[in-house]
Amino acid sequence: MNFLIYGAGVIGSIFAGKLASAGYDVTVLIAKKYRRSRLLIALNRMMSTIIS
Repeated sequence: MNFLIYGAGVIGSIFAGKLASAGYDVTVLIAKKYRRSRLLIALNRMMSTIIS
């Protein structure tokens, strides 16, 4: 199953991480100014795609 999460704030990041850990394909849409945050770098290692 594929999931698209719009926004990678605290809640979006938590859901993205949990879904990716459970083996789902997750895509997160984020604003460019947050592209290099440590949280998103860590999530990117677990998830299929992050689109900024």
